[in-house]
Order: sequence, then C-alpha cells, then structure tokens
Amino acid sequence: MKSRIKAPKIKMHNEYDIIVKDSVSGKETQRFKAYNTVLTAQVAEYLSRIRLFTQRYSNDMHPEGIKYINFGSGTGTPTASDTTLSNQIARLSATRESYSITRALSTATYKMTIGETSYVGETITELGLTAEWYNEYYLISHALLKDSEGNPISIGPKTDVQIIEIYATVYIELPENIGSGWKWFKTNRYNKGLILGGGSYGLYMPDDICANVYPDRIEKLITTTSVGDVDTLTLDRLLSTQANGDGSQDIIAVALQEFGYIPFPNTTYFPTMSFAEQSIGTGDGTKTGFKLTTDYYKPGTEVIKVDGVAQTRNTDYTIKQGGKKNIGFNEVPIPYKPDTVVYRNTIGGDTDLILCNGALRDTDIRDPWIIDIGEVRDDLDYISFYANTNLNGFYYKYSADGINWTTVANDIWLLDDAWRNYTLKGIPARYFFIQSLYTASSYGLDYVRIFIDDSIQFTTAPAAPAAITASWDTDVPPKTSDYSYDFELEIDWS
Repeated sequence: MKSRIKAPKIKMHNEYDIIVKDSVSGKETQRFKAYNTVLTAQVAEYLSRIRLFTQRYSNDMHPEGIKYINFGSGTGTPTASDTTLSNQIARLSATRESYSITRALSTATYKMTIGETSYVGETITELGLTAEWYNEYYLISHALLKDSEGNPISIGPKTDVQIIEIYATVYIELPENIGSGWKWFKTNRYNKGLILGGGSYGLYMPDDICANVYPDRIEKLITTTSVGDVDTLTLDRLLSTQANGDGSQDIIAVALQEFGYIPFPNTTYFPTMSFAEQSIGTGDGTKTGFKLTTDYYKPGTEVIKVDGVAQTRNTDYTIKQGGKKNIGFNEVPIPYKPDTVVYRNTIGGDTDLILCNGALRDTDIRDPWIIDIGEVRDDLDYISFYANTNLNGFYYKYSADGINWTTVANDIWLLDDAWRNYTLKGIPARYFFIQSLYTASSYGLDYVRIFIDDSIQFTTAPAAPAAITASWDTDVPPKTSDYSYDFELEIDWS
C-alpha cells in the first residue's frame, strides 16, 4: 500500500480578555478585550518542527504548545510578519484553564496573572502568545488593546494595588480530511502541538485503534527519507507471523500516530477480496456458533452451506460483523463495526467513561464504576480486565436491569501485564459493576473490554459431522498467517 498526503492548512485566531482588580477591595475596576493578528510566518515555523519531529524522533524534542503570554508597551500596528512585540515588557508562564479538542475546531483558554507588586509603573498596550519547542520560543499572535470603537487604549501606569488577569482563548480549525482517504485523529499533532504539547510518532496497523497505546495495536517502526519538501515514511513489513490475534485480526486502519489514519474499506489501497467454499467448522449436534476466517465481510455477499446445502439468512442462521471482537469502537468509524455502544459510569447518567475504542482505560476504581452498554445483550462472549501493574483486589458483578445483580468474583487479583477473562455466554446483561476493595491509594484498571460471540449463529445446531462452509467478499484487509503487508506514506510539507 502506498499513500501520499499534503500537510494541511490550518486556521488559527484568538482573543484576549483583560481584567483589572483592586487588591484592597477585591473588586473588578476595568475589563478590556483584544483581538489578535496571527503571525503566520512564526506559526508556520513552529509547525514546521512537526516535520522535524518525524525525521528525528525523540520524546525530548516534541512541541510543547502554547506556554506563555507576552505583554508590552509598544503602539506599532501588528502585522502577520511580526516576530516580537513592538516593545516587550515580559513573557510570563500561562496556565491552561480549559480546552476542547475536536477534529474540526479545537479551543483552549490560558491565564496569566500580574500580581500587585509586579511591574509597578509599567503601561500595557499590547499582548502576545508564545509557543515553545525544545527551548525555542515562537511568538504566534500579537494584539493591541483597543476600546469598543477600535481606538488604542492602555492599562497603567500599573499601581501596587492592581492585579491584572489576562485570559487568552485560542481557536484552531482544521480541514476534516488530509487527502488520499486520510482522516484526522481527534487529538492530532497540530491541535495537540499547539494546545496540549507532547507526544510521539510512529506508523501502526491496528485492530482496534485510537491515539493511545494499548495491547491490540500493532506498532511498526518507520524509515524516513527526504527529497525537498517531501518525506517518505516506509513502514517495516508487517510479517505473516505478526498481528494475527486469535487466528485473525483484520486491519481496520493504518495510522500515523497522533496525526491521522486511513480507515478501511478503501478500494484505493485494498480492493475487494473473495473467499470461496472456505471451511469454517464441523457440526457436532450442539455447537451453534461459527466464525468466518475474516473479522469483517461485505454485507449480502455471504453464502453459508451445511454439507453443501445453502442456508437461508435469518431463517437458518444469523450473521453479524466482527465476531469475537470488542463491541465498542471510538476513534475510527469503520462501516462494518460490530456495534456502537455508549459506556456510562452511572445508571441512567450521562457521564462517559474514558474510552479507547470501547475499552475503558486508565480508570481509578476506588469509586464504583458502572458500565452501561446501552441495551440488554444475550450474544456476549466475555468481559476482559487488564492491568499493566499489580492490581490487588476488586470485585465485578453484572445486571440486566441495574437493580438485580449477580456477583461473579469478589476478590480479583491481577499480576503485572496480565489479562483476566470472565465468560458472558448465554447471559443477558447490560450493566457491569467494578470496584476496588481498597480505598487507601489509587487502584486503576488499564483496560476493560467486552466481546461479542461468534459472528454466525445457527438456529439449529448442525448435526455431526456436517461440513460448514462459507463464501464471501471482504474489503477490509485480513490479517492471518497467510498475509504480510508493506506500507509507504509520502507527506508533502510544502
């Protein structure tokens, strides 16, 4: 697979709110607003470090984001080519008060306070924002203080009883698609690089996928070569022995970590593949569940046979996508997802749990957690708990109605890097209750995932020793020991 994308054009603007308070009375005495001029050359230079980061991978060289608010006494009109304030007084650290990250529009508000005894006698007329990259500083916006009529105004000379609070709100807009079928991650290098800072790079080919690291993701190293404005990122081959899961683990996306991803189906990179008369099992008179040799299939293309006799869908059998897969997908909206569910942490509540594609993660369970999968399901397979460090003592129970509970285990212990599974076969359930037995310190589960049962369910168990075969098409790349994949990505940074 080979893909080419072009680094996006982003839109950024911000506004300032300035509040002056009297430190004796505690009352607000003045309030101003200011609107910025984005320093496009400085922003471009800062964001160009994203390219440098892909070429010289190091967690010590990541963008640190917006970290400072500048103030000065100059009166020059801001222009997009500015690199400094007209007459800077100081650059002070700002705290991020709030933020919201989405693909289309991300926002953040920063606050900087000038105490009553600081910068006494100074007059403030201009403001700016600075982003940091590895001890390099980039002024990315410049604004003059103005009144509601657009006339320049000033604060000062500052007295020793004035406290000045400066709030800067930043808005970052990104195009939805990068090109060539690529889509942004919700938290990507651009909005994260400006607002959150930090991160790492890598190409990976996952099953369940999001911007965070977790066990199902298959990460591969990349080799970068550069010619002019174009970088070519070549993925180490995904070998036939890798990423096969429990026999199959279809590739629902290829992603550049904290950047974007190509979701499948995508016929540009993977055409439809057909399977004919594949054996999927043997009847024994009791077994009703069977699975295709791929996780996903093109709807309406399957032909299921028992001893060569074609079966009728919804009469002799039912079929669903993603048998034996985690029921929740969060970041990548693939068309053939098994189910979309909403996990809640209270019965009837509206607070989402921390999700990584349906996997509850990094959760402190000293307080009880109730997972609501949205409806009573009787086609579940098992629930899975994971901790990457020792987790001592928690209990788990389930319920169909949130009132009557069945306790499954009341003292679960997990060792380092260990999974623990509990069956849900034939159990009608909607709610899952998890809580630590201890409250003295933080006890966290890294992942909780819930899996559905086999994708094919016969109404009547095929008799022994009936041969069960299937024919179908898929446009999601299968990954078993029969397949290996090469991938190359070109990024045009011009």
